[in-house]
Amino acid sequence: MSRIPCTKCGAMILPATANANGGLCMPCSQGRGKCERCGISMSSARGDGRFICYECSTTEKIAALPFLDADWKKVEDVDWSRIASNYELFGRDLLRLHAARQGADPAYGMVFQLSQNGVLDIHINTQEGIAGIPAKMRSIANWGKELTDEGWLEKMGLWYTPSWRYDSIGCTLKSEFAPIEDFHYRLHEVLSGADDDQELVSKKFDEARLAAVAAIKASPQYAAIPKTADFRCQTADDDGLDYDTKQQLGA
Repeated sequence: MSRIPCTKCGAMILPATANANGGLCMPCSQGRGKCERCGISMSSARGDGRFICYECSTTEKIAALPFLDADWKKVEDVDWSRIASNYELFGRDLLRLHAARQGADPAYGMVFQLSQNGVLDIHINTQEGIAGIPAKMRSIANWGKELTDEGWLEKMGLWYTPSWRYDSIGCTLKSEFAPIEDFHYRLHEVLSGADDDQELVSKKFDEARLAAVAAIKASPQYAAIPKTADFRCQTADDDGLDYDTKQQLGA
């Protein structure tokens, strides 16, 4: 069947599509446009009216932070002390932003999680957040409908981070240093796709993140978080287990 070009982006479309959308392809008829950077992906218009796809937008944000270096291709190319500093900078800024949100409600627990693809997640729960654990579990679990609030707390305890009020604070707080996380994710992909020893790649990312965690815990931003008298901070692996002992958190 013959096709005709979209009158806006030039994509070849069926005549029926053009007739239904005033000559436009479906994405263009929905207000989307071809990315002006790569010329391939479609995206919605940004606040400034430009059409920039997610990947190109991420590239722009990374380039805006001059201390990020996008030319590392192998493990030996990487300045791992700078990577540790990047993690520290982002983590400290997240805690700075979080402190205002948490207010005076003291935290009983904080978890630094060394997640997949070089990501460093920070989870925090507070005294008042304990009461919200049952509701959070009901929203994310497809089981346990018969459990009462007390049953949920008995079942899950206080250290299952997906049930916490402030789970993965980097996903909800708008830090100017958020492109650091995108950069580390991309770097992990590059190094994992190279001929490097994958165990060495994982080891280097873990070492950088552990160094950053130690620095963050010594920072004024960490000290400024209100804490209970029995507050505990733990470091977890990607499975949510204590990084060193491989036991359940809170044990």
